[in-house]
Amino acid sequence: MFGLHKQGKFLDEVDELGLMQILIDGGLKPLQHNGNQFVPEGYSYFVFLQESHFSIHTYPDKDIATFDLYACDADSEKIRKIGHTIRKRFDPSYFTGKMIDRGVKST
Repeated sequence: MFGLHKQGKFLDEVDELGLMQILIDGGLKPLQHNGNQFVPEGYSYFVFLQESHFSIHTYPDKDIATFDLYACDADSEKIRKIGHTIRKRFDPSYFTGKMIDRGVKST
């Protein structure tokens, strides 16, 4: 996601954006989470999910935030919906995304 500073949407504390609630509302089950504030700026946030994991990394100096959502056995439409909700929350001026079906099923 690009264009976050210009729109005043960039936050160093990404957990303030309600990311845990977005994951829960999307039907995923968070187990643990942790974030780290970098000096002078930037933030990384990681969530262990029952289904796998979610991470987001912010780069205020580059006007970028990236996120990854890896979920075994999750419905692809559910993952698309979560991605769309995160995109709406950040409201970037430019967004690019890629969904990869790794063909991995948990047992």
